[in-house]
Amino acid sequence: MAKRDLTAIVGVDLRTWPRPPVDGIDQEYQASYLSRCNALQAVAGGMSFRAAAARYGVDPRTVANDAEKAPQLHTDKKPLGFRACIPFRHRLPKPPSDKAVPVAPPTKGVAYSFSRLLDAYSDLKDLVLAYNGPLPSGKAKARAFDRHFGSFKAKARTLLDKGTYPLCEPDEGRRVLLNYHKRVRKQRREAGGAEVDATPPTTKRFNQLFTLAPLDRCEFDAHKQDVDWVLDIPHPDGQLVQRRITKVTLLALVCAASRYLLSYLLVLGEYNQFHVLRLFSNALKPWAPRELIVPNMHYAEGAVLGLPFDEHDCCGRPIVSAGDNAMSHLAKLPVDNLVDHFRGVFNFGRAHVPEGRPIIEAFFRRLEQGALRGIAGGFHPQSRANEKKVATSYLRSEDHPLHWEGMLDLMDVIASGHNVTPHSGLHNRLPKTVLHTHLASGWTWQATEAARDALRVATIRLNVRIRGDEAARRQPFVQYKDAIYRSQRLNGQWGRIGDSFPAEVSIEDLRHLVLLDPTDHTPWSRLSALPPWQQSPHDLHLRQLINTARHRGLIDIAGAGDAVKAYHAFAHEEALKARTVADQFARLQIQHGIPANANGNPAGPTVPPPVVHPRAGRTSFALRKD
Repeated sequence: MAKRDLTAIVGVDLRTWPRPPVDGIDQEYQASYLSRCNALQAVAGGMSFRAAAARYGVDPRTVANDAEKAPQLHTDKKPLGFRACIPFRHRLPKPPSDKAVPVAPPTKGVAYSFSRLLDAYSDLKDLVLAYNGPLPSGKAKARAFDRHFGSFKAKARTLLDKGTYPLCEPDEGRRVLLNYHKRVRKQRREAGGAEVDATPPTTKRFNQLFTLAPLDRCEFDAHKQDVDWVLDIPHPDGQLVQRRITKVTLLALVCAASRYLLSYLLVLGEYNQFHVLRLFSNALKPWAPRELIVPNMHYAEGAVLGLPFDEHDCCGRPIVSAGDNAMSHLAKLPVDNLVDHFRGVFNFGRAHVPEGRPIIEAFFRRLEQGALRGIAGGFHPQSRANEKKVATSYLRSEDHPLHWEGMLDLMDVIASGHNVTPHSGLHNRLPKTVLHTHLASGWTWQATEAARDALRVATIRLNVRIRGDEAARRQPFVQYKDAIYRSQRLNGQWGRIGDSFPAEVSIEDLRHLVLLDPTDHTPWSRLSALPPWQQSPHDLHLRQLINTARHRGLIDIAGAGDAVKAYHAFAHEEALKARTVADQFARLQIQHGIPANANGNPAGPTVPPPVVHPRAGRTSFALRKD
């Protein structure tokens, strides 16, 4: 038998050892715990085991066991310390013997079977001690523990024979594994430490690893703001009816190093995945100032937006584009198009965590406080349920209804002026200057064909099937989103009925669809939509809205000359009846330039005005009713 070393505790600084408070010990063991702690301190000070045991009334063998266990490392990688003095808590492992015969794993659970199993298999013990996730309690489940238990069973099956402990248990060892974790965490808690080793990472942001240069990292997000704007809607009698707009969404793409604004988009109401694609597509297009219609409004000197282009249609591209994990960002269409054509790495973090994307959040706050809150109807929302919103503008929205073209002029002037305004985070340098200086150094990632990529970002690629009926002389056609597409080249191609073709369609205008050659994916034929979809330009989102209203029986576009104008008339009527908010009507009228009195059928009254004929014959006014 190996000789026990009982002198390792002599001269050790006991102040660094964990010492559970006496209040955390069961009341019946508190006196024994204090006596053993005092005896252990006396031994460390140089007193013999027998003398310390006699002085504090403890068995000498107990003092010797405590002195041997105390310096050993516990599961938390710290000395067991005074935790060894807790009665019936920590067992001293049996010393190994040179003549000992290996004992087979137990076939059933007995006392300390699980601890002995972990001592026998170090790989299994490392797996168990590495888990620091939550534990199930009562009806509350813990999926992390379920995965941990699955890993434990898989590892145990590779080390143990079938039918051995704990695999022979009805639950295959789940209960003993859970009790072991609870016991270990209770021991750590009694020692005054944390239950698990949950050390938070010191590196939380990208700029803590690398020194960011312009376009190394860009941040994009959507900022929703509650507003109290008013929109004038014309009534058939010639009057104007006011309807409220309650929400506006601002999308932006900002360089994290230079604070340069690459692109922005202002949306009435909620935004969707098509607005995200439009935001990145605009960043790849050359920016041109708008023709301002607001009097006395002008752009700042040198105002600019978008990525700078050279004579070869080449521009710098962001290496990393960071956003949150909103559904509009993680949809299949935006992810595929942005990765393939905008290029770079896309990082989607947790939503509602401003620390993950501080630059874009600071930009939104700066624009909100400096511009959007000052528009007529702007306000600060209440922070508590019993508080009222605070107006931030002395102008009433009823007296200053929204003029969308003027609003777009204002946003374009503010957004482009941001890039030529000194920024405190850049030591009062201009974002435009910082970006152009970096691009002039040549140390940047660039890509050509920016104009082509801008179109491809807003393009959907799909497979369509050629339909038709030669017997009924119905010409071949393609059906997409309840619209029928035909072309001169496709007419008469009876042999292609039933074939599958790759196709492309722009989300900005669904009036045309391009069939691609299956062999080399070059354009094969450009198809046009048949009535009532061929008149007004419309995007994919509007097509979906029209189809939804048609399938619900709200509108009927059969026989209409233009489905978009027919839907606009429906949205106009719904807005007048105040059944829905005016966001949808305003967005349709603004994006597609449809007059307020437009509809899908030829102009003219459908019901003739009543004709009033004078009363014939003699009339008496003797009675009151006359």
